[in-house]
Amino acid sequence: MGVPWIITFSCLCPVAWISSANDGIMTHDSATGYLNASDGFVTKMAKTQVGSFYEQLDCGARAFDLRPRCHLHGKDTPRVTMHHAEVDIEYPLQAALKDIIDWSKANPSEFVMVGLSHHTPNNTRCREAVSGITKDLGLMPSIGSSSGQPCGALERMTMREAKQAAALDGGGYVFMIEASDDTCVAENYVPDIRCYNSTSPHEGSCYTKDSPQWYNYANNQLFDYIQKMAASTTERNSSQLQMNQAHWQYDFEVYEGVDARHSSLIMDEYFSQVNRRLTDIIDGFPYLNLLEVDNVCNYGPSLLKSVRSRQEKLSSGRRQSQHQQGLLYRALRRIKRCRSVEGGRLDIGGRFLKATYGILLTCLSATGDALDAALEHLGILMVELVKAIAWPFKWIFPTPEIIQTFKGRPLAMVLPIIFVCNIIMLLYIVYVFCVMPLLGVSLSSFSSIGFHLCSLLAMVSYYKAVVTDPGKIPEDLWSSPSPAGPPPPHLYERKGKDGSI
Repeated sequence: MGVPWIITFSCLCPVAWISSANDGIMTHDSATGYLNASDGFVTKMAKTQVGSFYEQLDCGARAFDLRPRCHLHGKDTPRVTMHHAEVDIEYPLQAALKDIIDWSKANPSEFVMVGLSHHTPNNTRCREAVSGITKDLGLMPSIGSSSGQPCGALERMTMREAKQAAALDGGGYVFMIEASDDTCVAENYVPDIRCYNSTSPHEGSCYTKDSPQWYNYANNQLFDYIQKMAASTTERNSSQLQMNQAHWQYDFEVYEGVDARHSSLIMDEYFSQVNRRLTDIIDGFPYLNLLEVDNVCNYGPSLLKSVRSRQEKLSSGRRQSQHQQGLLYRALRRIKRCRSVEGGRLDIGGRFLKATYGILLTCLSATGDALDAALEHLGILMVELVKAIAWPFKWIFPTPEIIQTFKGRPLAMVLPIIFVCNIIMLLYIVYVFCVMPLLGVSLSSFSSIGFHLCSLLAMVSYYKAVVTDPGKIPEDLWSSPSPAGPPPPHLYERKGKDGSI
């Protein structure tokens, strides 16, 4: 028997429990954020996140896919780091968990989950070493581990009990759980959801339309899977959390496509805009548990906002429904008391009022849905009206191309461009107003004209460099379109049950 998708206040309801904390974004292969961005090929093919666990939390993450690696040396205490398949991440597990604890203490109302899986080697000694680290840090015993509660405890656990178990001494909540298919999390891994054509990786991708057939196929595969996982069904294991892997999957066959397009795993997500497109559809998900993404710092805050907006809408709808039902229930109770006084004469009237009560409930529910739909259409109408009013002004005063190019980029990504432009402008001013007068060179001289032409060429070349898609060489360098959204971050990858790349 399955469990309900919508969280109740009395039960944790495993398949929706993380939503009850208003958070459901899990970072895929979270520890790859600690990989050095200058590691070349390894980074391109293994790195799925940018930044430490602290930074990923700032970007909207509230759950982590953490894979410990134990370095066993005789009888000494194992040194524990992390990994992504065969790629070692030489950052101590203890320091990474400390990043999460520090963030949680700084944000004490937030609920954070850490999912442990793919222990390497997968033996008792390694698991005990990981448990020892979490215990030393004051974290709860992992659900599903030998020292923690069994996975079945999730069926009965309320959100209050989860917070009590996860509470930190200095404030905040960090919930530890074993997160593999054979423990407390169903990973729902589908290897065929690929950004590149496995038979001809260099010929098609999920983000360029030079091969429309593969582009459409790849994107339909991914978003059909996401929608299927977000659908309400009763076929789920009630003692497991459910993972929705909203990212591309990779193996050695398709790495040829990554290399052929001078891309990376993180840039594949950026160019295909998976996270941005998720923000548009989360609100309509009937079910949301662990939404696992790559490159969380690309649209992560928007994803978190969408998740919380969806949860607030569900919660307010339940509160309104419960209030309406409470009013009608109290009215019915009064009628029943009257029946006990009047005897059997009100039997027919009582049955009539019960039927009326049912009809009223149905009408109230339908009225609420109709009102929501009307408000939504009114909002769309107002937006279109504003666009119509603003259109003549946009036609008369078109937005310059350079503003169109950079308006969607965060300030931190635009600052280096501004810095370089300032240096070029400073050199120009020094030469024109200082060097030329000292040398007695006029503005109309050959030297002056040559300098101005070189300056113009440098500015145009730099502008084309920052707006050109680095994933491929454009067909027309002087008229190539600017990429949509923020500039490329760093790099990224996939996840399989067996931990292989």
